[in-house]
Amino acid sequence: MHPDSKSGLDVHVWVAYKILTLFYKHNYISVNGGWSEWQYAEPESCTCSVQGRRVKRVRTCTNPPQAGAGDTCRGFSEEFVICTLSCHFARWMEWRSWSSCSRTCGGGTRSRIRICNMARRCSGQSAELEECNENPCIQDPGKFFNLF
Repeated sequence: MHPDSKSGLDVHVWVAYKILTLFYKHNYISVNGGWSEWQYAEPESCTCSVQGRRVKRVRTCTNPPQAGAGDTCRGFSEEFVICTLSCHFARWMEWRSWSSCSRTCGGGTRSRIRICNMARRCSGQSAELEECNENPCIQDPGKFFNLF
């Protein structure tokens, strides 16, 4: 972003950005780093099938990240804990993220899955499909603009 090609408001934003950058660079503004929540290193690492075993958890110093002369996070970024998941009832783990859409236009599908904490004992579906990118494909953008 450069002020020569921007409106008056953008110039003020640019100047503020430059000032803050300078403050951070010279340690005038300090932010102490904070730990993220613990996450299992592998999403399904603590399930009923591994109950009582050691599993790895990780966290990052990004909540917020350390800046300027602020302190970095104290402690360890990874640990091993005993999996103590309660396995009295079968239940689904969280849904994984949606896959990419199979098509960029004209209608496609995407999917996601989830894992049961007690293999094959959960009721319901382990996978979902949904339609995506249903907007029509424009073969020749020139033809589209010639309509107007």
